[in-house]
Amino acid sequence: MKIKKRSINKIILSLLIILSFLSYEKNVYTSMYSGVIFVVFFLGVILFLINATQKFSFANYLVALKYNKRVHFLSIIILISTFVSSIKHSMITLNGLISVVLTIASFYIFYLYIPLVVSKDFRKFKRLILYIITISSIVAIYIEITGSFISYSTYIGRAVSIYIDPNFFGTLAAVGFILSFVNLSSRSLIFSTINLFGVYLSGSRGAMLSLAVTILVFYFYKRKFSVKSTAIFITLLFVLYFGFDYLYNSGFFRMSQGLSSRNSLWRLALGLFRNEMFWGYGYGSLRDIFINQGATSGSSHNSYIDYILMYGIFTFTLYISIIIRGLKRGLKNRVPDEVSKVIIVLLVNANTISINLGGLGAMSLILTLFLGIANASPYSKVEINHMKGVNNGH
Repeated sequence: MKIKKRSINKIILSLLIILSFLSYEKNVYTSMYSGVIFVVFFLGVILFLINATQKFSFANYLVALKYNKRVHFLSIIILISTFVSSIKHSMITLNGLISVVLTIASFYIFYLYIPLVVSKDFRKFKRLILYIITISSIVAIYIEITGSFISYSTYIGRAVSIYIDPNFFGTLAAVGFILSFVNLSSRSLIFSTINLFGVYLSGSRGAMLSLAVTILVFYFYKRKFSVKSTAIFITLLFVLYFGFDYLYNSGFFRMSQGLSSRNSLWRLALGLFRNEMFWGYGYGSLRDIFINQGATSGSSHNSYIDYILMYGIFTFTLYISIIIRGLKRGLKNRVPDEVSKVIIVLLVNANTISINLGGLGAMSLILTLFLGIANASPYSKVEINHMKGVNNGH
């Protein structure tokens, strides 16, 4: 029975991850994105209900609830912020309210619970995500060589694989590089090369820069200075310098485009923030506000700015504190390096595209699950040790 339940867990987890990726496939995104995201959420609920009947698993979840009081406060303040902004601006809709409730529920299911299930078999979970991303990068490379794949092609000369946006694909490829570059085996080098080439073909400046920042940050993490480490660091700087020099000269950074209108959007967002600093404008309100202000985009193209505009400074401060605390727990309890690196890549790149804790689109789901694994590290080890005891017949 336990084997059967574990197999069901794998099937459901695999389905929700695959569907999360497919939600950003260009045809699905334009016609049924909300429906697919709801199915992802529903599968998460099923996974929760199946495992909640297991006494030890549920006890561990109660520990998670006890360890994460800030998530409870965030849920409450999001509801208060939504209520206040709806009264002041009358911009919240029934669909928007439902989305807010589902976001709060996803904190408890996808951030606090499912990582406890994933931590039992992290290697297979990581492998599934890596394979999906690597296949996406192979499709992008194939399109670059042949010009098209089925109905997919490039977007203004930039690779998108099967997805709606090159920056989205570039970020996924950066995650794929981090997950694959764990050692110097031939398999690891092949996968990491494919995904790094995917980042390059995407033309995503944010993805490439976030990857470079992560590599530099983790080179120094818990590393003792020595002649050898200093020599390696200098070599790494030279590699990055010549790499970025090549990218600059090849036009990868598209300097003539500046920040692709992001600077004007951020100035507009600053003015909006000054007008509604404490409680924000409410979920789902930004598109209409930006368009009414003359912008051609319905967001600031910065997850942090969008979040503070929607919910206000109180909610944003608590939200950031949860992210920082989860990451610190992971680093302190030595979760696998790729977990922390993926989190950093996504958090840095959230300055250019939409990636949010509690979201269920592919990038947000990866952030939510990986940060959940890091956050759960002080008590998920109990679950792992318990499973080892069961497997050993204890």
